[in-house]
Amino acid sequence: MRLRRAIRPTTIAAIRPAAATMANVVDPSESWASIMPTSLSLRVASMRTTVFRQLLADEFGRVRADMMARDHVFSDLGGRTVDQALDAGLPPKEIWRAVCDAFQVPQERR
Repeated sequence: MRLRRAIRPTTIAAIRPAAATMANVVDPSESWASIMPTSLSLRVASMRTTVFRQLLADEFGRVRADMMARDHVFSDLGGRTVDQALDAGLPPKEIWRAVCDAFQVPQERR
């Protein structure tokens, strides 16, 4: 039995153009951010949000941080809660500063 017979010529012909296309996917002149998959960029954004949520929990406790993010309206955030500000696309660092200002978090923990 010959293994070569198991591969059909039409299969090889179909693979070659796909491999050539795969080799040309990345243009070296493009920045990495422009070719980064959307799912990866979402992971980066959610990581920043995760760090922000961890800072809230460390400062106020998990339960209080969750309630505050959901219920407390901040004037520095345009009359929004933390959750609404995140949904509106405000940067987590800006939201953290507003929370720190409102609750007088010491400078060394900001």
